[in-house]
Amino acid sequence: MNVDQITEYLLTYGYWIILLVLFCGIVGIPAPEETFLVFIGMLIAKHQLSFYGSIGSAFAGTLVGMLCAYFIGRKVGSPFVKKFGKYIKITEENREETYRNFKRHGKLSTLLCLFIPGFRQITPYVAGITGFPVLSYLLFATLGSGLWVVLYIIGGYFIGNRIPVEYVSFLGLAALIGFIVVIIVKKRKKTSK
Repeated sequence: MNVDQITEYLLTYGYWIILLVLFCGIVGIPAPEETFLVFIGMLIAKHQLSFYGSIGSAFAGTLVGMLCAYFIGRKVGSPFVKKFGKYIKITEENREETYRNFKRHGKLSTLLCLFIPGFRQITPYVAGITGFPVLSYLLFATLGSGLWVVLYIIGGYFIGNRIPVEYVSFLGLAALIGFIVVIIVKKRKKTSK
């Protein structure tokens, strides 16, 4: 699917597409969330989408995705992980360590998880599995969702008239490469210690 087709879908189906793409990305269905948010900002800069409508739809999709994943984790997560975790190398020991760490750093993790690919999909489920308090989760998920959505859309808005929309896919590729480089560097530092 190319940029013109995505633009056409956005302009035809409106803000529901924004909500749906971000919801899917958060619950774990593959979607290029950051690139999509930047792209939305670029379309806002070109006056093809409304600023407030886009922010509202993106925020709603993100928050609803985080809440759905949290409640799925809360209702079925723990039995599921206990039964099938061994197939993806989740041992009792590393599961308990993850739970302890989340109980200690859950607020910060929930607030900032959206900025880390992969982590953003796992954190809501872990929050639910660990029984993280609903109101605390709602507060930090709301703040984190708002911060993430606004920063990326505004970033796209500011580059919207400077970079052609056709190059937005290259931004996503550059972000992916940057993420992989950071992971490799961290692993090397960890193994060299």
